[in-house]
Amino acid sequence: MDLWGPPHCMLPRDPHIRGYAFFETSFLAASPEVRAAQNAFIESPVMGSTGAEGKCVTFSYSMDGLSAAGLRVLLHPAPEDNVPGSFDRVLWSTKDPTNKKWVETEILYTYNTNHQIIFEAIAKDSTDAYRRYRGYVAVDNVARKPGSECRGHCTFESGFCGWRNDEEDDFDWSLGRGSHNPSTGPATDRSSFMHGGMEGGYTFIDSSYPRRPGDLAKLQSMEFDATAKLLLFPWTYMQRREERGFIFDFPFPIKLEELGYYT
Repeated sequence: MDLWGPPHCMLPRDPHIRGYAFFETSFLAASPEVRAAQNAFIESPVMGSTGAEGKCVTFSYSMDGLSAAGLRVLLHPAPEDNVPGSFDRVLWSTKDPTNKKWVETEILYTYNTNHQIIFEAIAKDSTDAYRRYRGYVAVDNVARKPGSECRGHCTFESGFCGWRNDEEDDFDWSLGRGSHNPSTGPATDRSSFMHGGMEGGYTFIDSSYPRRPGDLAKLQSMEFDATAKLLLFPWTYMQRREERGFIFDFPFPIKLEELGYYT
């Protein structure tokens, strides 16, 4: 019985090179000893620190069928750094089928020591009746590039990554690494906290005096090409002594990794 997968691979630059990696998620193609397996992994070589700019991982994926449950991209600390308390960090995940099409994706991440990137394909649980039906999770054209190539993404480790403060607003966003006031603000950024570090950056607004109710601080992206989808995935933190609000107003598809707000 032939394995079921995407109808074709993403077209590479060299037309003589074709292929992709995929996981058949049903029981139909599984040998008896691996039928209970729910996950399949592809691991990168061990890589060093990304530096403050980070690295941009780009890839295409396709997922379909009743037995397919999801795809995750993990950051795994290298074995020599796998001390108690360290754990895999989920950089990206999806559970949505792509209807037999390929979808291109990019991820910006930073990590200050040796690590691996892992693609984890997930099937339905072995007790799920849908596991008997065909399904697949596939990846293609995986590349690791300089962080600057993930346009619009920003972890604020080494600056604003092309984002800029609006010249016509009332005050500005700033870069931070830990709270400037012991009673307010995040003690660390989100990404560093997720792997036990304290070195990461974020951007924040300070609404204390001389700020007044109604004052606005606007952070603008660079210009993007037209798209049918609008994406905003910020990690946010807000701490205040009284109820105040803030608004994100981005008309373009972006992915802000870390934002901060404190008084």
